[in-house]
Amino acid sequence: MTAYYGSNSTKRRAVPPQSINNGDQGGRIRHSYDEIATTTAMTTADTIEVGLLPVDARVVGIEVAWVAHGSGRTVKIGDATDDDRYFAAASVAAAGSSNALAPAGVGYKNTTGAPVPIVATLAGGTLAADSAGLRVSLKYVQD
Repeated sequence: MTAYYGSNSTKRRAVPPQSINNGDQGGRIRHSYDEIATTTAMTTADTIEVGLLPVDARVVGIEVAWVAHGSGRTVKIGDATDDDRYFAAASVAAAGSSNALAPAGVGYKNTTGAPVPIVATLAGGTLAADSAGLRVSLKYVQD
């Protein structure tokens, strides 16, 4: 049986041990939460800013909740570089929630040198009007 080690495990096992970014070990989990009252004016290709990923923050989780917006309606959450980096397009036809962080978002680290706006992109038609239409909680680790 062969033993393998992740990149940070390799650094810890080195002689002498190498330092590990505090955001990757011992960092603090932080949270960005936003909600928006949706309206029937919100439609396909519109975007809604729902958060800000600070410099050097590493994404570790997401929770998205929505009300029933109608058949064929979808939402995805990402940023200017990848519009579904954090949450792949999901149906919002019926009320629901998800904590399914998209594969591209798992461990994503903002190395751009500036905070990155997190945006939801709509598709499939107009949304329903509701005071709790869309809620997004992004979790990230930061030193």
